[in-house]
Amino acid sequence: MTIIGFIALGIIHSDKINEGNPERLLRGVDYKGKICGVDNPVKDLEKKWEPNNILSPDYDPSYSEEYGFCVSSCPKEGETRVNPYDPSEEWDSPWDTVNILGYCIPVIENRQTNIAQDTFGDFIRVAGLIAVTGFVLAVVMCYVYLFFLRIPCMLTIIVWSNVIIIEAFLVAGAILMLNKAYKENEAQSDDPEAFSDMQINLLRGIGGLLAGLAVVWVCVVCFLRERIQLAIDLIQEAAACVTSLTAVPLFCLCQVLCFCGFSVLWLLYTVYLVSSAEVTTEPDGAGVAEKELEYSERAKQAVVFMVFMWLWTTAFIEAFGQISFAHACLEWYFAENRDSVSHFQIFKSSAVVARYHCGTAAFGSLILAVIQMIRYVLTYIKEKFSDPNNRFHQCVLKCMFCCIHCLEECIKFINKHAYIQCAMEGKGFLPSAVRAFGLIMRNIARVSVVTLIGNLTVVIGKLCVTLVCSGLAYLYMDRYLEDQLNGFILPTIFVGFIAWLTASMFLDILIITADTLLQGFLIEEEFERNAKKGRGITRERSHAQKSVRSVLDKTQSFKEGKYAKANIFDPDLQQDNSEL
Repeated sequence: MTIIGFIALGIIHSDKINEGNPERLLRGVDYKGKICGVDNPVKDLEKKWEPNNILSPDYDPSYSEEYGFCVSSCPKEGETRVNPYDPSEEWDSPWDTVNILGYCIPVIENRQTNIAQDTFGDFIRVAGLIAVTGFVLAVVMCYVYLFFLRIPCMLTIIVWSNVIIIEAFLVAGAILMLNKAYKENEAQSDDPEAFSDMQINLLRGIGGLLAGLAVVWVCVVCFLRERIQLAIDLIQEAAACVTSLTAVPLFCLCQVLCFCGFSVLWLLYTVYLVSSAEVTTEPDGAGVAEKELEYSERAKQAVVFMVFMWLWTTAFIEAFGQISFAHACLEWYFAENRDSVSHFQIFKSSAVVARYHCGTAAFGSLILAVIQMIRYVLTYIKEKFSDPNNRFHQCVLKCMFCCIHCLEECIKFINKHAYIQCAMEGKGFLPSAVRAFGLIMRNIARVSVVTLIGNLTVVIGKLCVTLVCSGLAYLYMDRYLEDQLNGFILPTIFVGFIAWLTASMFLDILIITADTLLQGFLIEEEFERNAKKGRGITRERSHAQKSVRSVLDKTQSFKEGKYAKANIFDPDLQQDNSEL
């Protein structure tokens, strides 16, 4: 789709692309409605200057503040510029102006301008520090965090500490609300007008609700305790997998570069396409004119095509990476000697995916792109035709947006597990999606717990990496750059933002790795269970860590009758061992 689209727009003759001129979007419009540097008679005057600034000592209230005309160069302080339509009209510039995207912007010495200039200068001075602490140090800290998770009992302490904290908050909230209701009830007996019965009953209701939630939370945790421990073990195994495949950050960087390269090329075509519109300007009589863009039907169709191509291609890049990660994880998980697995296994897996599974990635990303395109169409309909005063229309649109968003998230979830099945079994998208859905339905509790704990672990990791990187950057600036900077706060916040993005790019791999290992574990468990029943062939065991191996060996799912009713999309168990 992407290649054909670029060929069609770049090689096959297209009047709309050839008519495009980005300067028509960027250049200013003078008070006559002419685009500076584009339209005659101001084609040689490329800058727009608005001389009637309200702060100017020569401010003329008979003209609009936005009154402007085209000039050849931005004036300096004291220089004069002549109206190209009326040579007798001259304006003196009370200050220096600079050219910014075709507009002459005054350089006014005031506190706001000084703050902006000082802040920009600070960012220039610490650009290297931002790159080192926001990216390099963040990647190192991600590795440190993953090694920290591999330490025995560390992840267990983190997870169960959060479980206990949630229970403590619920119990404390219940006690606080009930105690307050008791005190207000006592005060009401002395002074009936002090507190109302509704207020006391509301406090009792909130306290009872929190107490009930505390009891439910304890019951849920007790019921899921084995699955929580399995999730902890699998996430520790996932951390070991990611740290063993040391080329993973390099592959992530390659993905980002592919995305940026496509984005630049796509943006170039889109700008020329958007600027091919018929530009009309209408002066309002007060010295102000605004641009209006009018598109033909063919141009609108081309814009829709470009948007859909963007959605499909970006989804394809993400899907390609997910299948590659899943394939590399499975190679590591089922390896007899994990030390023999190459550190660059992720690139070997990407070559396999490029050779055999591009169709699967394209089909799954197509489905997701269609759903996202429907959401954009609804957004267009809402902005174009919806009446903000009609509550019924607004309610219907919000319900539709909610349904589309839920459907999109479900498609993303199913796609991810279908890609894992594709990497494991080597089948197409639809068979892989059906097998993944059946596997999830048979083990819905395990999948939910692993997803929840995986997301919790990743969020904690992102916060830790962000705080450490921004904190170290602040300490470095405070110690070594105190006399060179005007402030530390904004650079520190920007470092934290870059570190958060870097940690998100790297640690999100932990989630798909944990999901991949979970599917490998469940498939292995089902085959061993059925092999004990004499229904299947015993496959070669994985070499998981002892905690995961013990769960697989001692799991109660080997008992007869446990899965007597678990026949939802039951996989064909008589397949060749080479499928794994």
